[in-house]
Amino acid sequence: MDRNKVTARQFTPDQWMEILPIAHEYGMKSIEAKGVAELFFEPESNFDPVELLLLAKAIGSYDLYTRALQLTAKGQLLSYQAARMIGFEAFYKVTKEREKIAQKTGRRRRAGCY
Repeated sequence: MDRNKVTARQFTPDQWMEILPIAHEYGMKSIEAKGVAELFFEPESNFDPVELLLLAKAIGSYDLYTRALQLTAKGQLLSYQAARMIGFEAFYKVTKEREKIAQKTGRRRRAGCY
């Protein structure tokens, strides 16, 4: 049995959020890739986009980070606490993404936090 192979067992988004930092820390590339892919295509209602953004930053996944920025921009306005957690650069990117969405849909949205 190959220990590096991820079995067919399915994990919930919350479980992947806990597994990924460990897989990243210990260099379990196949598990990390599987987890990133699972979360990337997971419906946005199944997790907090801010937590996904923080996870993506922690494991250095550009694809997951970009997806998390898009989901965060689509969601509710960020609380002040969430904005502080993700940092200025990510907050700026979320704001820019919100502006793009507003331009595409023709709706004006507040870009800041509450």
